[in-house]
Amino acid sequence: MGSNGDGGKKWLIRAITDIFGLCPRLALEVVNEVFIHVIDRLAKGQEVNYPGFGQFFVIRERGDKNRRVVKFAAHDTLESIINDKQPRRSFFDFDRELIRAGEIDRDVVPPQDSLVKQLKKWRDREAQAQEQVVQLMDRIRDLENERTEA
Repeated sequence: MGSNGDGGKKWLIRAITDIFGLCPRLALEVVNEVFIHVIDRLAKGQEVNYPGFGQFFVIRERGDKNRRVVKFAAHDTLESIINDKQPRRSFFDFDRELIRAGEIDRDVVPPQDSLVKQLKKWRDREAQAQEQVVQLMDRIRDLENERTEA
């Protein structure tokens, strides 16, 4: 895991690219922004809790009050899923609980089909931009060929 790309940043970017159809550059930016926010909270000594997954928190290292270390505690749901005691879908049960409790406004959370439509628009725009680049490159090549023939 890590530097060889199996289970590391490259794997995560590839997964986001495959699932959402984003270009790798945009997927990289999404991954980086998520981790920047996590790091910022941890640097302030705040915990990062992702219900159903686990909690990252900072503690002082024993014997060295100036050194802080990051710890992770897996949530029971995650441990149950990896031990085949619960289906993977149970990981998202907490999201529904947040919406029901009013902690996440239903109107603010777009339905999945809305997100898919937005991602499709972005993919279409990206494809159009790539096509324009190809056309421009072809035109440049044609102009260079005309110049060398003249």
